[in-house]
Amino acid sequence: MRNVLLLISILIFTSIIMFVVFTKADYNKLDNSEALKIGEEKYLEFLWMIDGAFNNERMNGEFIVNGKSLEKDSIKFTCVYKNKKDDTCIGNNFEESFQNLFSSNITYNQVYGDDSGNVWFKYDKGKYKFTNTNYCSVNRMNLKQNIKLHKINQNELEYYVSYKDSNNRLRERTFSLIKENNIWKISKAYYEDLCEIKYRIG
Repeated sequence: MRNVLLLISILIFTSIIMFVVFTKADYNKLDNSEALKIGEEKYLEFLWMIDGAFNNERMNGEFIVNGKSLEKDSIKFTCVYKNKKDDTCIGNNFEESFQNLFSSNITYNQVYGDDSGNVWFKYDKGKYKFTNTNYCSVNRMNLKQNIKLHKINQNELEYYVSYKDSNNRLRERTFSLIKENNIWKISKAYYEDLCEIKYRIG
C-alpha cells in the first residue's frame, strides 16, 4: 500500500512539473506578427552595423525594410570621420552594440573581415578604427529590402530576406536569430559591401 501511494505521489508530482514546463513554453511562444517585428528590427540594426554607420555621412538614403526604417533613438553605434575624405572612422559604443546584436559564436573578424584574413578594423589606443575607403563604391545593397518569417522554433527564428540587385534581379537570402540570455541575436546573415564582395556570416 505504501509503495502504491509513493508511486501515485511521484506521478502527481511529475505531472505538475510537466504542466508547468509546457505552460511556460507555450506562454513564451511568439506569434507570427511578434516574430516578424523582431526580425525587422534586428535586420535594420544589422544593416546599420555593417553599412549605415560607415556611410551615413557619405551617402544619402537609408535602408528600408518592409517599409520601415531604423528608429534614430535606437542607434548606439556610430563611426565618426574627421572629414568625409578620410579612409578611417572612429567607432563609438562598438563592443556593446556588437555583443547585443550578434550571437556569441560570431566574431568581429567574421563581420568586418574576409576569408583571406584581411580585416577592416583595428583596436588602437582604446578605440576601434574602421577602414572605409572612398574609391570602393561600385555598388551598394538595395536600400529597399523585405523580410518574411520562415520558421519559429523555441529559441530560433528563421527569415527570408529579399531585394533586387544592381541588375534588377530578385535575390533571396536567409537570416536567423537565436535566443541568448533572453535576448534575440543574429546567428546567420548575408550582405554585400560597396566593392560587391559577398559575406556569409554564421
